[in-house]
Amino acid sequence: MKSKYPSALAAFFCITYVNCAAAQMCPQWTAPQKIGEISAVDIHEASGLVASAKFPGRLYWINDSGDKPRVYITDLTGRLQGKFKFADKKLKDTESLAYGDCGGEKCLIVGDTGDNDAKRGNINLVFIKEAENFGKEAKPWLQLQVKFPDKPQDTEAITMLPDGDLLFVTKKKANVYVLPKSEFAAPDAAGVKVLVKRGELPLKNWLKDSDPRGQIVTDMAYDAKRGVIGLLTYQNAVEFSAAKLNDLANAGRWVAGVDYSIVALQPLMQQETMTYVDGRLVWSSEIPMGTAAPLNALGCGSAQ
Repeated sequence: MKSKYPSALAAFFCITYVNCAAAQMCPQWTAPQKIGEISAVDIHEASGLVASAKFPGRLYWINDSGDKPRVYITDLTGRLQGKFKFADKKLKDTESLAYGDCGGEKCLIVGDTGDNDAKRGNINLVFIKEAENFGKEAKPWLQLQVKFPDKPQDTEAITMLPDGDLLFVTKKKANVYVLPKSEFAAPDAAGVKVLVKRGELPLKNWLKDSDPRGQIVTDMAYDAKRGVIGLLTYQNAVEFSAAKLNDLANAGRWVAGVDYSIVALQPLMQQETMTYVDGRLVWSSEIPMGTAAPLNALGCGSAQ
């Protein structure tokens, strides 16, 4: 299939975003397995989840709106290891969490990106440098306001690409935007940053057998092991090759099993958190107070 982009640009994306030869869809997943659980005493509206690359076995979580600006730390079984505050003022609707490089170190990026009514002029990102011990409070490295170039969008999914750009996929229409790393290269970055629209993913076509709820994007993560981006919905997960980000104009003609694939999950009550850990897809759910949510995982038997 020919791209409308020049071959030189396609090559740039392969080098910058992912090793194209390594990008692969999983032909067969293992059965979902419960690896632990999270307690609603602290993490009752889990809306963001990332795994640490610096401290193996560590997971970071955030709650949806209603909580103080806090990050929670667990092990890979969901057992609470600590928590810390990262802002003095309550944010509006923390719905996303990303992990990657900033200022030469690893960072957590908390996304105050929720906008159920699609009316917010600006949304907020809080960058926190990762530490072995955060203490009770961590001072943000950078706090940034960003906006969409067209209109406000409800967004629960952000992730950092290998080149350092931040990728955004909106909740209902799977519109794709990027915040270039140059916009947050220094802790004194000022002004409202405008996202760059890259295109749209045809999730409604890919997930035509799901009801509308199953087509809503609730989280996203990048798997460096296979060079794929995973999107979580309330019923499924969808993966696509990160190298195909240069070909969103032709996404309607992408080939199932080659360019993208549907990952059949055992849906949880309100699954809004996913990450990759050593090639495994790990996900969990919001839960009522006084209960616990399973922390589930499945792996790709053919991943190298």
